[in-house]
Amino acid sequence: MLYQKKKRYMQTERRIYAVVLLLLVALFVGRICKGNVEAVGDAGLLIRLSDQYQMGTVYDRNGNVIVRGTDGGMEWNGDQEEQESMESLFGPDLEHTYASRMTIWGMAPELFGYGDERLDLKGLLHPGEARVGGNVQLTIDKELQTFIYSLLKGNGMENAAAVVSNWRTGEILAAVSLPTDLPDETEEGISNIFSRLYSPGSTMKIILVAAALSIDPDLASYEYDCTAENHIFHTEEGDYRISCAGNVYHGRMDMAKAIAYSCNGYFISLLQQLPKDKLAERLKNWGFDTTISFEQFSYWDQTFSGEDASEIEYLLGAIGQGNCSITPIGLNLCTNALLNSGRLQEPVVIQKRSASPDDDMRSCLSGKSYEVCNEMTADTVKKMMLGVTFYGTGTDFGMNGFAAKTGTAQKTDEEGNLSDCYTVWTTGGLTDEKCPYSVTVCFDNVSGDIRSTYAGQMAKEILEYMTGGEK
Repeated sequence: MLYQKKKRYMQTERRIYAVVLLLLVALFVGRICKGNVEAVGDAGLLIRLSDQYQMGTVYDRNGNVIVRGTDGGMEWNGDQEEQESMESLFGPDLEHTYASRMTIWGMAPELFGYGDERLDLKGLLHPGEARVGGNVQLTIDKELQTFIYSLLKGNGMENAAAVVSNWRTGEILAAVSLPTDLPDETEEGISNIFSRLYSPGSTMKIILVAAALSIDPDLASYEYDCTAENHIFHTEEGDYRISCAGNVYHGRMDMAKAIAYSCNGYFISLLQQLPKDKLAERLKNWGFDTTISFEQFSYWDQTFSGEDASEIEYLLGAIGQGNCSITPIGLNLCTNALLNSGRLQEPVVIQKRSASPDDDMRSCLSGKSYEVCNEMTADTVKKMMLGVTFYGTGTDFGMNGFAAKTGTAQKTDEEGNLSDCYTVWTTGGLTDEKCPYSVTVCFDNVSGDIRSTYAGQMAKEILEYMTGGEK
């Protein structure tokens, strides 16, 4: 009798369980039909979730609203110029493209509910109800971002990039790219400071010197006689002539003068003193021919000479030409490591974030740092960079404590022939611990009358704006 009662009880329990399960299945099917439930595993699925979530709000580092989600879209806060200054950093509208790599959309998926559990009880019981994504606070200073955008546009720059960061904390304070016209089809088309590759020109020389000194500190005393006959370099492919800018000859060069005057011959000769395998390993620390991964973004596009490069292409890497390429953010991070005694602070764009609009935003500043080179090497190169603005190629934009390096790379046409267009750079920063700011400015596709010193003048104006002209 007890056994029969227990059996009937278990049958009743199974029926109740089956009914509940059927109801859950029905709700789940309804949820799929109405809400397009999918596992969130990549940026593409994140974009497909964007029509289920009202976007959260994005703030700058000072708490100013940049853009907020609205019912059925988003609303930029501020005037047209402020919006334009931000657009390339955010990337194409997610409604029209799957492109999100190296953009705020990709770095802050919480804005569209990426971390929200769609299959929770609320989601099952309210299948048609729209939900709101989390909030994000950037390290970007909106006023600084707009100032830089206006400065570049006001000086007639059409293809340009500028990065400003705090080399002590790793916070990226501004990241401006021109043009601001954004594609809406492919990820490869995104052009911003995180993804666009340029030839670094002579800015590569400070990285090469740091790598060389890491291999052999005695190379600090290496000298080269910059004369016409010594500008012909012997390779297995034959003799190759490399000139210094303006076809000048600098005479006897030590390492500090070579950095200050940007002597091409010195660095080609220096490269020939270095074992290729050891140099390749050292350059990986600086982001070349490897993948660099941080908590908020990764990059893997930069190269020194590339696979199967000819000996001439390899030599051209020493002066940032040939196959050598770098992103503006990559060069800025290399600069930060030199300014910060060889340690790179974890770069961050997202300062705080929350998974939902009701949660408090939590800090994303990890405080992590990485040794790129030793302190003695970094401080040696930093001192040489001070020589650039004190007596070298950067005297036109010199300011107290501004350690910098200029660079000019001649571009090629579609057939690979040298053209009359250039990529010009200045990268550097203030050595004062109270103003730990670095700035990297790049102008692309400019004519020969715009030199790297012009980029340096823009960098100086940015630093003066940040420091109130105290420098």
